[in-house]
Amino acid sequence: MSNVIELNVPSRLQSLGAKRSALIASFASHRRFGDDVFWLKENAELLNILECSDACLETSALAPHEGFYAQAEKRLGFFPQYYRFLLSICLDLEDLGMTGDKGETLCHWVAREGLADAELSDLQRAEARRLMQRRGIDPLPDDTGLNSRLHGFIDRSETFAMPNKKAAMS
Repeated sequence: MSNVIELNVPSRLQSLGAKRSALIASFASHRRFGDDVFWLKENAELLNILECSDACLETSALAPHEGFYAQAEKRLGFFPQYYRFLLSICLDLEDLGMTGDKGETLCHWVAREGLADAELSDLQRAEARRLMQRRGIDPLPDDTGLNSRLHGFIDRSETFAMPNKKAAMS
């Protein structure tokens, strides 16, 4: 029967850890390139979801990000405008089990450089604060009204009835 085609489909019985490892590898290596801002965004979001949900990963699951992690300081020095993505990825990799402590060093550098002070929106400043406070650093110690301004925005539920980008940026 020379017309028979064998279908080699991966088993659906993969463990959750194996599925997560495959997902991480797909985002890290098969969708975009590492110096692409969309690569940074996608990987930062994926890793943050895994970190925030206390995902259990196999030991090798983070291996596709080892090269990124090894070059984190260099990338931050060259692309400081993407510091929130870079910090997020670095901190999440460490908190998910990657060996190293670059996250704290990078947080100190970002705070010294005042990168959070240059943000245009309170939402971006709050994200910077949340990231760096994971390593005990407040990049905006003098901005005591940030949380109350954000809650003032959040508490106006009527502005969420229809998408309103201008309201979100104020």
